Amino acid sequence: MGNLNEQYWDGSLEPGGIFWGFTAHGQSLGSYESWRNAITLHKALVEPASNAWGRGKLLGKKFAADVLLHEMIHQALFQQGKVCPESHNCEAWCDEINRFIPLMGIESSLIARPVKQRRIKVESVGVDGKLTTKSKVTWEPRPGFMSRSTIANFPHSLRSHSYYEKPAVQLGKKSGLLVDSDAATERNV
Repeated sequence: MGNLNEQYWDGSLEPGGIFWGFTAHGQSLGSYESWRNAITLHKALVEPASNAWGRGKLLGKKFAADVLLHEMIHQALFQQGKVCPESHNCEAWCDEINRFIPLMGIESSLIARPVKQRRIKVESVGVDGKLTTKSKVTWEPRPGFMSRSTIANFPHSLRSHSYYEKPAVQLGKKSGLLVDSDAATERNV
């Protein structure tokens, strides 16, 4: 944490605990608990026993470091008093993404801004062959802006898979999971 803290926040974060373990219901890659200033990283990030979260071939140290960074953004916003009511879909979170993109060397033409519900016009052809226009409420981002999913899954959502992929021999030493990164297939050994 000290290295990322220095690199992205000039050492301003109050250091807290980083634990390997299980996250709530095993659904999260990591979590930040402000009440104890601690980050928990799911142990399957580096020791997958299966195709965890459908990302088996991507898991490893680089992926875990990005999960840690994601949780440290939550930590930073909390410690700076910038609480996001929707966790990721807020100005403060988006400002951090926009600040991080060039610092991390990520190429993206998209801008992070909270995605708000809006009405869009949808045209369709009815059974009678007539063109009709209806109004639909959507969470679709405006052109040039990131989707809610991209915002919520930063930085993974903006990294190419090749950034994380490793040769098969480096994955699964302890788990028995072997991922052939060329064929993207899994098999137990």
